[in-house]
Amino acid sequence: MKLLTKINYKYLLFSGILLILFGAVSFIALYITVSMELDENLHKTKKRVVNYIRNDKPIPELIPYIEVKESPSEDIKKEQYYNEKITIKEKKRKKVYRTLAAIEEINGQKYDIKIRELKLESEDLLETTAVLIFSALLLFLISMFIINTQISKSIWIPFYNNLIRIKKFSINNNTPIKLEYTNITEFDGLNNVVTELTEKVISDYFILKRFTEDASHELQSPLAVIRAKLEALLNNNNLNENQIESINAITKSVHRLTKLNKNLITLSKVENQLFNTITSVNITNILKEQLEEFKELLQLMNMNVTFNVEKEITINLDNTLADI
Repeated sequence: MKLLTKINYKYLLFSGILLILFGAVSFIALYITVSMELDENLHKTKKRVVNYIRNDKPIPELIPYIEVKESPSEDIKKEQYYNEKITIKEKKRKKVYRTLAAIEEINGQKYDIKIRELKLESEDLLETTAVLIFSALLLFLISMFIINTQISKSIWIPFYNNLIRIKKFSINNNTPIKLEYTNITEFDGLNNVVTELTEKVISDYFILKRFTEDASHELQSPLAVIRAKLEALLNNNNLNENQIESINAITKSVHRLTKLNKNLITLSKVENQLFNTITSVNITNILKEQLEEFKELLQLMNMNVTFNVEKEITINLDNTLADI
């Protein structure tokens, strides 16, 4: 997973959790606020009804919203708030009302007063408000996510450009890598470390390469001298059998050492990727040529080789490595 994708994923996850928590808290706060507002309206309506009765005005009644009856109770009941379902005859269905019930003594008479307000209307208002707030928060979250993504992409563009340059870097070019300036402390610090590291790698690589080549070439000269001296000794007729055997053994060792030196040079070139001319090589033809070169040797060893090929085999390889 890319770093930018992971950052956006984490941002979206935590933002979503915060949105849910904030939405729940906002809904509860709105619910409590609307309920308190509803109870306050019921209380104000009750006070107006009490004033009507106290001023000897006609008792207002609007069932089921306002009900006022003379109460036979001798006790005064304080205000009580509760929800109740009432069946409306015209619509023949029950509706939920918020009810304020109290027994008040007015002008020496006790009255049972009930003030109601349809709770559905307040709940509709609450739901509408909650939906609007949640929608606004969701839109804000989406907008911030898009803005954050675009800003992050613009910030990370130099990083990805430098990553491409690092991938294209080759030690054989003998050119230190040049990274783009980002104006970001962390990225520029990383770029400086990578640049210094590549310069050190290039320097060490060419020092080692030069040492390997010089050592191999320096070994060839004394080996050639030793081989020539040994051949000259073998041409001397004054040597006895033991001396001839010793010179032959030394010659074989020199031959092995020469071969080892050539193999080390070849290995160094392979490790340094100097064999980079890749072409389509016909392995079948190479095998035929090699067998032809070793024809006389095979005959001397009394060996008979049969070579059968159903179809030619080709692979992508450097010609020199194919011959080796």
